[in-house]
Amino acid sequence: MDGKINFAVSEIVGVILVLMIIVSSMSVITFWGIPYMENQKATVSYESALIQFDTITDIIHSITREGRNSSSIVNFVTDAGTLSLDPQGERFIFYYALDDKYDFTVSGLDLDNTDGDENKFTVIAVKKPSLADITNINDKSKKDVNIAIDGGGAFTANFALDDAIKIDLKDLGSIVGRIWLFDVGSIIYQTRSTSNSYKVITENRGILSSQSNSGYVHNQFKQPNIFAKDGSLVMRVLQLKPEEVISGSGEAKYQIIIKLNNSNITENKASIPGNFKMQIYGDTGAVAAWKNYFTNSCDFTELDDDNLEYDGPLSFTLMHSICDISMRVVG
Repeated sequence: MDGKINFAVSEIVGVILVLMIIVSSMSVITFWGIPYMENQKATVSYESALIQFDTITDIIHSITREGRNSSSIVNFVTDAGTLSLDPQGERFIFYYALDDKYDFTVSGLDLDNTDGDENKFTVIAVKKPSLADITNINDKSKKDVNIAIDGGGAFTANFALDDAIKIDLKDLGSIVGRIWLFDVGSIIYQTRSTSNSYKVITENRGILSSQSNSGYVHNQFKQPNIFAKDGSLVMRVLQLKPEEVISGSGEAKYQIIIKLNNSNITENKASIPGNFKMQIYGDTGAVAAWKNYFTNSCDFTELDDDNLEYDGPLSFTLMHSICDISMRVVG
């Protein structure tokens, strides 16, 4: 009798052990296996996006060299995540004195004006310009000549300072400094797993990956257009111009339609007696990526949280291209 009882107990213990093993295995799969597989899937999607963005960036570059109204259609395929066109992108600001007595910095042109006024900016200098000639170079109907408020270097335009702005700073009838502002627009791919998020951005002919507060410009792909050597600095700004924010999610095949709107030289060998300065605003990770690129690859130095600087004197040329862009789902 005791033997039968012991045998029955052994069977029950065996069943319990088997159930424990099954539960333990399911826990391992739930807490480790599934997140691992999701991370692997997200990583594959991210790496695929990088390669496809390289192709898109190469096509955009080719279009800007072919001439106005040249166009192309490129496919983007993904099994997850979100693809979007952002008309804002990051904001690039270039500025420099054309007379060394008027060396200056500028504030108030960022994307997060605390006073909510996108029309104002301030020139900070020992010798301040008295007048600002302000033009939206993409919409010449937006033009204003503004006198400094109380001689304090503060100016207010009669339109929002966004898109593409040229500001000539003047004093005593001469141009003593210049400011350029560009919202470059971007194509963005985002995907995430249970533990990580991934973002890939192409803008201004750069390919960036961005996570949290960090970012990286991928040097193995096509490079942003900048040439700096022997006292010459040549830069190209490329604006991507969707009519509105457009996005699609999930498994899909997209067609991205790109057409060159305009391309020209907006500054031709300007003689800058001092240093060339730059500010970049926007997504924290993307801004960090651009700053790392310019300081590590292009000999810029970081003056403070807002300003980068390239040593002068120098000759500066600026090329500006605009591509109209749209997308549609085709599968």
